[in-house]
Amino acid sequence: MGDRLVFKINCLVVSFLFVFINALPMRAYSQELPDVTAIEVRGLKRIEEGSIKAKLSQKIGESLSNEKTSEDIKTIFKMGYFDDVKVNVEPFEGGLKVIYVVDEKPTIIKVDFQGNKEYEDSTLKEKITLTAGAISDITLINDNATKLRAYYEDEGFYLAKVVPVIRKAGKREEVVTYQIHEGDKVKIRHINVEGNKVISEGKIKGAMKTQERDWLSFVLGTGYYKRDEMKADIDRIRDLYYNNGYLQFSIAEPVLKISDDKKDMTLLLRVSEGQQFTVSSIEISGNKIYSEEELRKLIKATAGVVFDKSVLTKDISALNDKYSNTGYALVSIDPDLLP
Repeated sequence: MGDRLVFKINCLVVSFLFVFINALPMRAYSQELPDVTAIEVRGLKRIEEGSIKAKLSQKIGESLSNEKTSEDIKTIFKMGYFDDVKVNVEPFEGGLKVIYVVDEKPTIIKVDFQGNKEYEDSTLKEKITLTAGAISDITLINDNATKLRAYYEDEGFYLAKVVPVIRKAGKREEVVTYQIHEGDKVKIRHINVEGNKVISEGKIKGAMKTQERDWLSFVLGTGYYKRDEMKADIDRIRDLYYNNGYLQFSIAEPVLKISDDKKDMTLLLRVSEGQQFTVSSIEISGNKIYSEEELRKLIKATAGVVFDKSVLTKDISALNDKYSNTGYALVSIDPDLLP
């Protein structure tokens, strides 16, 4: 099936529109609130008061503003150091003192591990960002559990489990323990591909870095399922098909089947190849600085041949270089694939 390849070239023109708005005085519909004569932050134990005050919109010398104090509560809370933030107001030196009352989150005084046999505590601590002295934050604690899980997975322990346990150690102190169940290493015994008719299973597997476990795996470090590497492999397989003209290609999420003894897995890839496309014609539009003849000399894609994404990528790069090397740094080149 033929495709028409159109390169649209747009040189970005940046213009600045200045709009001047006259500031009009607000008409007071109700009695103005008293001025703020002092601002205080109470409840702080580790956080500097100055770091809080620097973020406040309510200022000394201004009238008390419910909108500003409400916004300040949100701002302080977003800092992530506090479980609760309140505002009190009391008379002070002919005006009002605004008091922000905070409840600091506990401090983590220790991070340790239980259940780890394959890796020392020191090794695991290098894989996380949570340390003693940090503010206790459940999101941060869970994120580091995910990092540990990913580390074990990359080392072949696909079934490893990591659960954070938080224990009170004092009034405002906590200990975080990561409970780890390592399990056995799970090797990739087979990688199977379904739905491929044009490109062989061997070529598809050859485009991947995820490999079946064999005698070379010990040297190459392959044979284990790594989630991030598998995501990259899906892109590599997609490019393999795009470089051969199969623009309708799609691939489903990999299916993992673990053996009964939990030591091996089979990786199943389901693909839909779709139709192969050839380039029927190549057109250029939007070019004003360079002639079409000049630009065509840079384009390697050829009408009548099977579409190849890698060739298109190089053509876009060549056209970009042509413009950027002569001062048009913000040029945009957008290929349209038209059936």
